[in-house]
Amino acid sequence: MKRASIRMIYAATMMLLTGMTGMAQMVGGGAAGTASSTESAKFTGFFVKAGAAIPVSEFKIIPEFDNTTPSEWDEMPVSSGNMGAKTGFYIEAGIALNLMNSSDQDNLFGFYYYPIIAAFWQTSLDWSETGDIFTEKSIYTKPFRILDIGQRYGLMINPVKDLSFGLYYRPGLIIPFDFETVSESDFLLTGSMTTSDDAPVFMMSHSGGISVSYSILSLSAELYFARPTMDVTYAYTGMGVASTTFTGKIPVRLLNLSLAVTF
Repeated sequence: MKRASIRMIYAATMMLLTGMTGMAQMVGGGAAGTASSTESAKFTGFFVKAGAAIPVSEFKIIPEFDNTTPSEWDEMPVSSGNMGAKTGFYIEAGIALNLMNSSDQDNLFGFYYYPIIAAFWQTSLDWSETGDIFTEKSIYTKPFRILDIGQRYGLMINPVKDLSFGLYYRPGLIIPFDFETVSESDFLLTGSMTTSDDAPVFMMSHSGGISVSYSILSLSAELYFARPTMDVTYAYTGMGVASTTFTGKIPVRLLNLSLAVTF
């Protein structure tokens, strides 16, 4: 297994174990101690979320392919985050905790914490607007995908029973998968998580969002940002561009719109 993959899997595993340990301490510790300790971290339930991953900013812009072989990372077509990504899907699941005491349930404001969240999103690549070989759907062999293991910290407002509005921040550790666009021997653009020893141990994502919840249902909208470090290979022999590989960060920006159910 690639060294970078091992580092990322280890980091994600440690976050999962940390979240599980923290939840056990808050819930289990309350059972062994006072009742108020248990109430301060009430288990809300398991949730499942699904929705649309909508590219925004540079991530939705089609990269430019010319007849110049890149001499450094900044000259690669995708270095600025231009991926020509189209709307894809977003799924997420995890555990929710309510950080209010039972005596505070009628308060207007409260806090919540999701100690364990696993998410996956995928967006397809489509550069058909540029014409030529890029109109062939068969060349887009691997979409842009990321596995994200994170946590969520939020403030909720409870105007009436069973209805709440939330603001949250969600940091995560990411594992990017390979993307690939290939047109026989004429064109090649591929990317994979870097194997370089200089790669960061932790590749992070950051999200800020709002949510509206009623009973077990919740609608949310969040802005998602990540900069996965990848080895990118580019060749366009049809225009005389020789195969070149560089390592760099690809800025990713998404608007995630989703519906969640809590069990």
